Amino acid sequence: MSGQPHNLEELLYEATQTAKGRRRISLGEITRTVGQGSFGSLLLLAGVMAVSPLGGIPGMPSAMGILVLLVASQMLLGKPCCWLPRWLVRRSVDSQKLGKAVGWLYKPARSVDHLLRRRLQALVVAPGNRILALTCALVGIGMPLMELVPFSVHSAGAVVTLFGLAVIARDGRLALLAYGLTAATAALVAMKLL
Repeated sequence: MSGQPHNLEELLYEATQTAKGRRRISLGEITRTVGQGSFGSLLLLAGVMAVSPLGGIPGMPSAMGILVLLVASQMLLGKPCCWLPRWLVRRSVDSQKLGKAVGWLYKPARSVDHLLRRRLQALVVAPGNRILALTCALVGIGMPLMELVPFSVHSAGAVVTLFGLAVIARDGRLALLAYGLTAATAALVAMKLL
């Protein structure tokens, strides 16, 4: 790949192309393909994996939550690129399962990508992106707990996907939508846990 994905469909395509011809694919291989230096691409990747059927695999929401927390924390600190621990990048998934899990996302991805526009960019570039990063970090912290509440991890994945898309497309309106979905998801999880 010549650079980071610019929309959801490109990310899905690159992830599935990387998995072709392999029995298993590691998170590290996928992150290198989509751009390990791109915070938006990494958030988008974590969100897509959590919202897909892969999010139902035990331990996957926790791994994606840690990924989101690490990416968002480094974004919050203004780091130029993202460092990920070796144990996390070595986590792998069956390539066929990955292909099936993201395959059903292609059609919705095309529809979402048509809505992306550069607008309200102050919300998604520094220093405005610090609030976005803090929100993502809090979502990442909550994702392991969401394994206890059925389907809530998919909502968290949708939130992170929207934030990742907002960053790579420089679409502040999408970030506002993600903030609203974050509040709704937090309320849902709180009601289920209390």
